[in-house]
Amino acid sequence: MRPQITRYPEKPPLKSALLTFLSLAFTALALWLMTAGIGGAMILQNPAAWFAGLDDNGALDAVGNAAEVVAAVLAIAITVVAIVVELAANRYSHLITRLFMREPVNTVVLGLFLVTTILCVWASVTFTQGDGAPAPHAGFLITLILVTLSLLCLLPYIFFVFTFLSPISVIERICRNAVNAIDNGSVSKVESAQRMVLAAVDEVQDVSRGAVEQGDRSIAMSGVNGLISIIYDYAALKSALPESWYGITDAISRDADFIALTSDAMAEVEADRLWLETKIFRQLNSLMSQCTGGARDVANLIG
Repeated sequence: MRPQITRYPEKPPLKSALLTFLSLAFTALALWLMTAGIGGAMILQNPAAWFAGLDDNGALDAVGNAAEVVAAVLAIAITVVAIVVELAANRYSHLITRLFMREPVNTVVLGLFLVTTILCVWASVTFTQGDGAPAPHAGFLITLILVTLSLLCLLPYIFFVFTFLSPISVIERICRNAVNAIDNGSVSKVESAQRMVLAAVDEVQDVSRGAVEQGDRSIAMSGVNGLISIIYDYAALKSALPESWYGITDAISRDADFIALTSDAMAEVEADRLWLETKIFRQLNSLMSQCTGGARDVANLIG
């Protein structure tokens, strides 16, 4: 039976962050509609008239203040992310930093903060020469929307970062990437897919080794289960992989777990089509040797 990486499955980080974002957006919208409705705001009664009669000086002040707020939010987000990522990398594996930087959500959210700040600066310059023109007013409206999105994204993004950097979440993501790379090996360049799988196995073993050194045996056991789950998923995909997948390419022959093997051993691995199984079992053997002294439950799980 395929092992579970953890006994307590969590929601995906992005899904939880999106739910938090939607909850905050709905609450903010409801409160704004309530306060605007009570005050009889023109924007609700006649949005076109409100847009046409927008005061340039008031809009310019609002845009300038928004630029300062978003820049401060961006600074807070970068500071928190840098500290948390560095702590996680120091505790478990330096590979966590690379995995985090490859996540598209980080680029999208931090890019949103940066683009909003730049837009606020340019919108304020436009308003100084706008003279009631429609273009500056449209820019003000777009800037308001982006500022709102940026502020609403802050809390869900911090929540996403903490959830993403959970060791269990990292192991699950690496294992999922490894299986996806194996699946893509049937349609993409084989050597590139092999290199991605080898790197993923090394990353899981590195996180598990760091967990053993820190005494986090449950995380180490999750790493062991993650490596074994890759074998189970790989077995289900082997029939669909091309024959070239089982060949010993430069990516495999130069890997740390194969470079010391003799040519006869490499030929046997290639003939038996077991290079990935050999890689994973050598990593498990290394973990078992590390665990025999003080983490016997992890060693027992491997055995």
